[in-house]
Order: sequence, then C-alpha cells, then structure tokens
Amino acid sequence: MLDDLFVFSATRARLRASAAGPYLDLFVEELEALKYRPGTIRLYVAAVEHFGQWVRQRGSSVGRVDGATVASFRDHLRVCRCREPYRGKRYRRDTLVRRSVRVFVDLLRRRGVLQALEAPPLPESVAGFEQWMRQHRGTTERTLYNYRRVIEALLKDAGDDVSRIDAKLLRDFVLRRASAGFRRRPRADVTALRMFIRFLASTGQCPAALEGAVPNVASWRLAPLPRYLPHEDVERVIASCDLSRAIGLRDRAVILLLARLGLRAGDVRALDFADIDWREGSVRVSGKSRRHTRLPLPQDVGEALLAYIEKGRPTTPLRTVFLRHKTPCGPLRSVSISSIVRLALIRAGVDAPSFGAHLLRHSAASQMLREGVSLDQIQAVLRHASLETTAIYAKVDTTSLSAIAQRWPEVAPC
Repeated sequence: MLDDLFVFSATRARLRASAAGPYLDLFVEELEALKYRPGTIRLYVAAVEHFGQWVRQRGSSVGRVDGATVASFRDHLRVCRCREPYRGKRYRRDTLVRRSVRVFVDLLRRRGVLQALEAPPLPESVAGFEQWMRQHRGTTERTLYNYRRVIEALLKDAGDDVSRIDAKLLRDFVLRRASAGFRRRPRADVTALRMFIRFLASTGQCPAALEGAVPNVASWRLAPLPRYLPHEDVERVIASCDLSRAIGLRDRAVILLLARLGLRAGDVRALDFADIDWREGSVRVSGKSRRHTRLPLPQDVGEALLAYIEKGRPTTPLRTVFLRHKTPCGPLRSVSISSIVRLALIRAGVDAPSFGAHLLRHSAASQMLREGVSLDQIQAVLRHASLETTAIYAKVDTTSLSAIAQRWPEVAPC
C-alpha cells in the first residue's frame, strides 16, 4: 500500500522508521476504502509520520498513546518547528495534522491496538444533571452540550461547589455574560441555569425557590415577524438545483423537504431509510421532543428523494438518507443543511431576509396560512408544542388582517 504511493525508497524507509511505521499500510488501506485521493493520502501519511516522530522523541510508542498524549501533541503543534515533508500551500498544520492524527488514532482504537480514549471526566453535578435530563426530559446530546458549557462556567464561579450557588451568584453570572455580549442568545443561558437549579432542587442540593433568583432577559415573545419567501421565490430556489449532478439531486430533495413539509434542519439531517414509508406515502420525523410524528409525503418530494437515492446517493452501508459527497462520506450536519439553502438562494438570485434552513420552514407555514389552512393544522405539521408559537404566522396574512383592521380613530377618513 505504502509502496504504491511513494516512489522513492528513501521516503518509504523514513516513513516506516517512525513510531507510526508499523501501522501506515493499515492507515493507507483505511483511507483508500474511504475514497480519499492519493494526493490527500500522502498528506495524511506525512502528518502521521510527524506524530510518530514526536512520540518517539518522547521515548514512547504509538501503542501507548492515550488522550493525554494526543492533547500534548496538539499543544506541541502551536510551537512546532519540526522539519516536515509536503509542507506546501495545501499543508495546514492546525487542521490537516489534527485531522490526520484523529483518523489514525481512531483506526488503531477500532482495530484493538489502542484502548478507547477516555474523555475528561465531567464534574459529578454536571454528569448527574445530564443523566437527569435524559431520563426526565428526553433532552438531546446537542442540547446537553450547550447546557454543559454554561453550567461549567457557573461552577467555575462557584469554585466547583454547588452549595455556594446563591441568588447573588446567579444574578451576577447572568448579568456579566449578558452585558459582555458573551453569547448572542443570553436567554439560552437563563434556560440552562433554570434547568440546572431544578435538578439541584429535585435532588435536595438547593432550595426550590432559588430558581426564581435567575433573572429574566428582556424579550418580547412573538414580537418580530417571521422571515419568509413568497411562493414564487421558493420555486426559483428549488429550480436552481442542477439535476445533472449527484449533489444537485441531493440538494433538491433537501430543499423540497424543508419547503413542502416545513421540517427543521435537524429533522432532515437525521432522516433514516426506516423513516420513509413508500407504500403509505409518509415520512416519520421526531424533532426536538423525540415524539415521532408521521407526515404525508407529497408527490414531488417523494420523486426527488427517489431520484437522489437511485442516481445520486453514494454507495454506502450507512442508513442515513442524506450524505456528504466529499471524502470521507458520512451523514450531513445541521449546519450543512443550512449551507445547502444558502447556496441555492445565491444561485437563484433571491434577495432573502435570511439564509438559513428555517427560512423555508417559515415560508411553508406562511404559504399554508395564505391557502386557508387553519392554525391548528399548521401547528400539527410544524409540530409546535404550543399554538401560541404557531399564531405568529397570522401576522403575515395581510389579506385577512386588512379585512378586520379598524380605521385609526385620530385620523379623519379620506
């Protein structure tokens, strides 16, 4: 494997002499199976050789690599002055080397050469909180990750002692982060803190009344109008996909799911073959609450899905419907779904108020309302927990609103 990639015998000898040398043939075989190009594989091998040389200089071996070793190597990269081959314009130490080592270490772990790398242990209170949220709230791992960052910052202020959390500490924490612009969504901080205080109260670690000490962040719920596109612009976005390419087939299926069914980006990302019932013409989605809902599959959406699966989807045992078309092949991320929408808007030349996947969800709801669909039915399609959330779309139905609008009392009629 290695002999086919590197012409010079001296280069092959140098690579095999590194601490990673005994595993490089296996590494190359893995990358070829993932459809990496030969030039990319050479870069990955050179990066892993760098890692192997560094491990050997420390008097260790690749077989003894653990999480601390990988972390130390990342620290080394910040100040590294090692001589490295293939250091051209395409070589980016902070990205390529880290990615290469991650793939290499993961390969050795799966082949049994290394034990699973242990993540740093969570504080006992954070671990208990996350288990409590999974059990009682069905919270997703992504949401728990967002909560974790806020809670760990709070515990740092409290000296990792939950008994020191009081009303003053909570208020100071929220106000400091909000005033410093620490996050664009300070309300998310408040939500995480309140859920954590509820957990502490339920386990007897703090009084239940402490939840009321978390200050509110100024917000006028449902005040802004939803951002949406007219029906004609949505059709232009759908038509912008190049159906002669596999990526175009994928993008059209993704956009149709967003525009016709009002799905969230996470719903599309998580779509599995088992969720599609071709015989009944329906699709199952779970959304934020993990409660499964079946929605009808429109004809054009079903045809787009079938065209992508038959003609555009990479051959892989993965059960996730939508995949990356760049090496390595794998499931899309939610941010990738929004990128698909953004690029389609640019191709179509649409002057959009926003460029995320949620724009098409708002557009679908607004179009249903204009067609006379009731708010109850829109709520069922969008899977809103409260009808109040769905009611925001009534603001964009200007035709119906104009019929009930009253004349301003201080202005004389024309």
